[in-house]
Amino acid sequence: AVFLRMFPTTYNELLKIFTVREVAGFVRETLASLPSVVQADSPLDAVKLQCIAKTVESQLYVNPESRCILLPVVLQVLQIHLQEQRDLVMCARILTSMLSLIKKEENGTVDPTVSQEVELIVESLLGVLLRTILEISNRPQPAGPTMRLQFQDVTGEFVACLLVLLRQMSDKHYQKLLQAFSNKDDLRDFLLHIFTVFRILIRPEMFPKDWTVMRLVTNNVIITTVLYLSDALRKNFLNDKFDYKVWDSYFYLSVIFINQPCLQLESFSPSKRKKILEKYGDMRVMMGCEIFSMWQNLGEHKLNFIPAMIGPFLEVTLVPQPDLRNVMIPIFHDMMDWEQRRSGNFKQVEVKLIDKLDSLMSEGKGDETYRELFNSILLKKIERETWRESGISLIATVTRLMERLLDYRDCMKLQEVDGKKIGCTVSLLNFYKTELNKEEMYIRYIHKLYDLHLKAQNYTEASYTLLLYDELLEWSDRPLREFLNYPMQSEWQRKEFLHLTIIQNFDRGKCWENGIILCRELADQYESYYDYRNLSKMRMMEASLYDKIMDQQRLEPEFFRVGFYGKKFPFFLRNKEFVCRGHDYERLEAFQQRMLNEFPHAIAMQHVNQPDQTIYQADAQYLQIYAVTPIPESQDVLQRDGVPDNIKSFYKFNHIWRFRYDRPFHKGTKDKENEFKSLWVERTTLTLVQSLPGISRWFEVEKRELVEVSPLENAIEVIENKNLQLRTLITQCQSRQMQNINPLTMCLNGVIDAAVNGGLARYQEAFFVKDYIMNHPEDGDKIGRLRELMFEQAHILEYGLAVHEKYVPQDMRPLHKKLVDQFHLMKSSLGIQEFPAYVRASPVHFTNGSPRTCRNSVQSIISPDGGRGVARRSCGSYPAVNRYSSSSLSSQASNEVSNITGQSESSDEVFNMQPSPSTSSLSSNHSASPNVTSSAPSSARGSPQMAEKHKHSRENTCLSPRDRPVSAIFPNPLDPAQRAPPNQIGDTTLPRSDPNLSAPDKGSSAKNMRSQSPGPTSRSPQKTAVPPFTPSPTECQSASLVSNSPVLSGSYSSGISSLSRCSVSEASGTELPTGDHTPHPLPPPTPLPNSVSSSSDEPIRRENKTPPPYSVYERNNPRRPVPLPHSLSIPPQTDPPALPPKPHQLRTGSMKLDGTADPRVPRPRPLPRKVSQL
Repeated sequence: AVFLRMFPTTYNELLKIFTVREVAGFVRETLASLPSVVQADSPLDAVKLQCIAKTVESQLYVNPESRCILLPVVLQVLQIHLQEQRDLVMCARILTSMLSLIKKEENGTVDPTVSQEVELIVESLLGVLLRTILEISNRPQPAGPTMRLQFQDVTGEFVACLLVLLRQMSDKHYQKLLQAFSNKDDLRDFLLHIFTVFRILIRPEMFPKDWTVMRLVTNNVIITTVLYLSDALRKNFLNDKFDYKVWDSYFYLSVIFINQPCLQLESFSPSKRKKILEKYGDMRVMMGCEIFSMWQNLGEHKLNFIPAMIGPFLEVTLVPQPDLRNVMIPIFHDMMDWEQRRSGNFKQVEVKLIDKLDSLMSEGKGDETYRELFNSILLKKIERETWRESGISLIATVTRLMERLLDYRDCMKLQEVDGKKIGCTVSLLNFYKTELNKEEMYIRYIHKLYDLHLKAQNYTEASYTLLLYDELLEWSDRPLREFLNYPMQSEWQRKEFLHLTIIQNFDRGKCWENGIILCRELADQYESYYDYRNLSKMRMMEASLYDKIMDQQRLEPEFFRVGFYGKKFPFFLRNKEFVCRGHDYERLEAFQQRMLNEFPHAIAMQHVNQPDQTIYQADAQYLQIYAVTPIPESQDVLQRDGVPDNIKSFYKFNHIWRFRYDRPFHKGTKDKENEFKSLWVERTTLTLVQSLPGISRWFEVEKRELVEVSPLENAIEVIENKNLQLRTLITQCQSRQMQNINPLTMCLNGVIDAAVNGGLARYQEAFFVKDYIMNHPEDGDKIGRLRELMFEQAHILEYGLAVHEKYVPQDMRPLHKKLVDQFHLMKSSLGIQEFPAYVRASPVHFTNGSPRTCRNSVQSIISPDGGRGVARRSCGSYPAVNRYSSSSLSSQASNEVSNITGQSESSDEVFNMQPSPSTSSLSSNHSASPNVTSSAPSSARGSPQMAEKHKHSRENTCLSPRDRPVSAIFPNPLDPAQRAPPNQIGDTTLPRSDPNLSAPDKGSSAKNMRSQSPGPTSRSPQKTAVPPFTPSPTECQSASLVSNSPVLSGSYSSGISSLSRCSVSEASGTELPTGDHTPHPLPPPTPLPNSVSSSSDEPIRRENKTPPPYSVYERNNPRRPVPLPHSLSIPPQTDPPALPPKPHQLRTGSMKLDGTADPRVPRPRPLPRKVSQL
């Protein structure tokens, strides 16, 4: 050991005596005479390595003549130590010193001596060096910082030595290297080792981030070596000698090589990119060409890599290098062809492409150029294939998926608004469900959409979204694996959790009707398991939802049609139109501003006409926005008497598929004196792909229907809707649902004070003249209908003025007096001196496709005493107008002015009569009602879809409220003795019609009511007045509960709706026909006989006929059996016991007391058990 330490110091002295070759010989013989076997913990081995290290670093080794003599013995010692993985630090030092002396000349030529030395080193150390690097890389790094640094230094030295050695190798060296393997197994092991080492070398963590030059050098060495080894792969491992593992390792290395971040030249500056291209070229393209060449040599062995290599090759094609894409995309055509040959289809190719596209594009890979290139290259490739049709379908599907994935990736950027993210996610979710049927991806995007809705506080939409996943599950005990944020649990448990979550979100979104359905379904499950504790909680939750329906306020949303035109919009919006459900308190102007903020580069179109192809193909963004009116599907609920308005409001604005927009226009010559003669209405009905609300706040329009409404039909609709609005406001005022009388005041003023456009007189001038009647003989019935409606409106106005007089505050008395005076002038202009005994509204069917059918009047019921019973409705008889805008009284009046002409773009305006704000102030002796408050919403708008509920009698004389007391004409609403019997109420109810349904779809609801549930015969048919009867639960409370009735009101200027629960029932009275203006007092009520009033017969329960909230679908598969506890036995009958009848009170004079139910009375329909399919 002492000799070996001191031996290298004698080299310089020996060179003074002997020649270089002689000294080199002495050293070689000395080192060769030492023991060659490495022993554990032998101090001689370490000293020998130190001696060799000093020898390599001495001047003796620098001389080429002596180096060729010493090199074999040095390589022999290094090989032994490297194979045993001992003294690696000293071995790395020796190897580094050796390779530092080997280099090429500057002109690229290689000295023969250097070439020979390289050959010896490659032959002795290349294989063992590769194994050493693999061994070091697989070891865990030491814990201490000093040891970790030393470990990294050793690894770096071996890697540098390998790169230097490979860089010095020439064609001759590679040929001899490959020829040196005696059998295929050795060559196979060598190729697997070197491919694995190369994959290690291109790891991002192998070199520091700023070592760009080192990475480029490494990649240059790797691609050069791979090009040489490709020949060996083709010659030795193809055809019968095919080896999948070697080829797979080769392709895997090639894919990783191309996707290295350091080779993505697009991310570099132009100058840096230019220098790299000049020195190394684009190594991605070189490797891509090599992949394509090797793939073509595989032949039928390509099937071994289908579908495994689809994902990696797809990742390569997503690299933004046009030449690389042109080379690699045709490989997918080859895969489709070989898969078609093997299995008759290429389903595996399609599935793998779709799966990988989603993950790769979510990582930011791919662009619009790639989508176009992918589509064009593959379509061109399959033109002559026999499977061309199925190939086109696959390419189209993948292309559409790319469109949506690119939109989704762009929308998920942080600066994008939630609305765009939600719309894009919905588009992608529907694509996975309908076109790809990828359930797992579908469920993943369901939860992504759910999170977006919760972030945006769209709780109703979040419930509908999570319901999609809930409907995929069954009430079974099948175990489910851990997925997303769900633990491992049974299918029953997960569905229960989803039900509870959805109910909670429906509650937060005030969509309580849908939550009730889920409560019932969950309660059935608890009952089947005899889990009465949870059953009790669920029943209480269901009851609380019913209470919220009746007690809490729900704002009625606005709906807007939005068209996205131009090529600059994302694919899921481009050249499409949607209907959007607005936010709370959001009006058209606010919605337009929000959309322009979401699309700052968009141009707002100022007209509502359909755009032409120039707009569709424009390289810009155009937005077309206008308000639309919902068309409810559940007309039965809206037209049913006794249903509170806060229940009806749900059916007006939920589960809506169709929306309407009316655009007035003039056809033919426009009469400047009277525009109504040529004022037509273009009615557009939009049908959506899904109902609103749903999994999104907006859905695409699936179908457009357009009809034209003639001026006469338009006039009929305007007056019908204005009459309906008047009735609604009058009823609300009488039943104290309105906290402020201003809406009724404005409506009366808008109809009576028609100073701008002439009011009803304009209709007379347009349609009641001889020329129009002669030129339009087919409109005879419609002209008669219009005249009847005008008389009916005058009668309603008189009734409304009487109600207005009763409740008007003192400061508005002058305005009321002015309205009364103007009403008489209006009657005179219509030629009305006295109202006719009976105004019949005959049915009219429009031939031009107008969706409105005229209402049919029913015969009046005349009492034997000669007086006709006028049915006065309860507070729930008329649909409440609870939608108010934030405009002032003056702005409301101005809006009403524009509505009669139909020039406004609003969908509601065409149904209103024009008001003219009055400035006169007339005195009056009437006192103000103490029950009217001063705050209320600013305006009341009648829904054009609301059905007409009631027509008042038109036989009696139209007397001025100034000439007789109101109580003589309109009985006190709080007097129960003056209520009409139910049979008179039902018979005097005007039939309803919906302006949004076609004529064949509608009929007289009064006739239907009579045929299904006729009113019972009164016990005293000879009496004109009847005793009081107990109202049903669906009717309003008695007068004693007025003080306890909850009232929700809002500010008149804030635009908050004012909703109040009806607290009193409106009384009904009778009037005797008279020919003058002197009112006849009503006859006093006649009490029932004692035998009737004190009867102890069993009372008859009045059935509620509340329909289901919306149509639902039921699953076809039967419910799976649910196991019961072992301690319980199954009873023989499966039907649950019937519930005892509910207690009820006697309704004298209106119900039969014999205990037998009328078979014609329909039984109440319960709420459905399932939420409708979305």
